[in-house]
Amino acid sequence: SPLSAMRRHEVTLASLPGTLAQVVVALAGLTGSTGERLMRDQAWRFLELGRRIERGQLLASLTRATLVVRADEATESLLLDAVLSTVESMLTYRQRYRSYLELRTVLELVLLDPNNPRGLVHQLLRLQEALDGLPDGDEATRLGSELSERDRLALEALTQLRLVSLDRLVAIEPGSVLREGLDQALARITHLLARMSDVITEQYFVHLRESRQLAQAQVSPR
Repeated sequence: SPLSAMRRHEVTLASLPGTLAQVVVALAGLTGSTGERLMRDQAWRFLELGRRIERGQLLASLTRATLVVRADEATESLLLDAVLSTVESMLTYRQRYRSYLELRTVLELVLLDPNNPRGLVHQLLRLQEALDGLPDGDEATRLGSELSERDRLALEALTQLRLVSLDRLVAIEPGSVLREGLDQALARITHLLARMSDVITEQYFVHLRESRQLAQAQVSPR
């Protein structure tokens, strides 16, 4: 398999694109299999949570790494093209906007459009849906009197993205090369998703108990 070949360091630089293409096909098959065959039980819900958190983090990190710093027109066009290709949204962009690549419309599609299944806000919406089906151990949460920490984190991430304006995301202060609004929003969402992952792990997958040393009976010699 391509993964086995990579582990054995049998992949060369020349063969790397072909090997990675095989990996993508294998992962696509796995995604399709889990989507069509798995029962929609708690196991599937945790799988969905992991998928949405990971996609959200990757989208935020990719956008932050490529589009926060202002570049010249030619370089920015290449970066916008790379972002859309990476998130598999180039065809959608061409069909919708029918124009040259522009930062404002790319951010709208990749970050803010709830109907784009590869977009960031879509991941956060699906994340909230998956969280709604998890059992709660806290009595106040079960009674609905307050939100659990994981739900507060998800709500804050979604609210921040839904309330932010495109003008703020694309704005650059005089004398600066950074789009600080975009940088701050993506940094905060990345932090919230990472914390949410930790909270879910601690609540459902880590069961540490205080270690106790059993007393050993001493037998006196006769």
